[in-house]
Amino acid sequence: MAWEIYLFFFFIALVYSSVGFGGGSLYTAVLSQTISAVPQLRLISLTCNTVVTGNNLLQYQKSKLIDWKSTWTILSFSIPFCLWSSSFKIDSQTLKVLLAIFLVLSAVAIILQSRLQKPMEDAHNDHWVIYPLSAVIGFISGLTGIGGGIYFTPLLYLMRWRNEKKIAAFASAFIAINSIFGIIGQWVFHQQWPSFSWILLPFVALAGGWVGSKMGIKIFNFTAVRFTTVGLLLVAAFRLLWKI
Repeated sequence: MAWEIYLFFFFIALVYSSVGFGGGSLYTAVLSQTISAVPQLRLISLTCNTVVTGNNLLQYQKSKLIDWKSTWTILSFSIPFCLWSSSFKIDSQTLKVLLAIFLVLSAVAIILQSRLQKPMEDAHNDHWVIYPLSAVIGFISGLTGIGGGIYFTPLLYLMRWRNEKKIAAFASAFIAINSIFGIIGQWVFHQQWPSFSWILLPFVALAGGWVGSKMGIKIFNFTAVRFTTVGLLLVAAFRLLWKI
């Protein structure tokens, strides 16, 4: 495997974890240039997503920022759809088109979040629309190999679901748990297991995620990191469409 892929994964995990996400969309975009087997591609991406957001999740759990009752209620709508869509057999070309679309949507979501992210200390709104949204995002997660939190977060800000820290904590839980069930789906429906040649990538992503979560905010300008992420997403979307 080219050393550049390890470098890409480390950098993606570092940047994404510093803004509270896992990086699944970009992992999948990078891997799609090398791996043609879609189940294998989704499995690797979801595994890297899990280890990066799992690290963030542990930190939020220590701070008791996760409302597990609400989180599991919302996840109960996404998990069945995540498992269902992970059973779909799609070809590499179709996945690339879907990825390009979702990469652009991810960029829009980050821009929206930066606009909506304001102090909401008293925010608490369990609107019913959260549940069908969870189902839709769970479906996208299993289909493409991403966690889905990058889409959910700006919508939660828009609905004033909780305050900033609790939304970030929820996003980590949503991404990590959806990714785990996406992995289960790859095993159950496609009998897909990690190839030995790719086994180091989750460890590289974990290292990048640890650096991003522990040091990223202190070292980088937060706004600059957001727009760097947007730029990466748009460039990756363009490259995918260009090579189809």
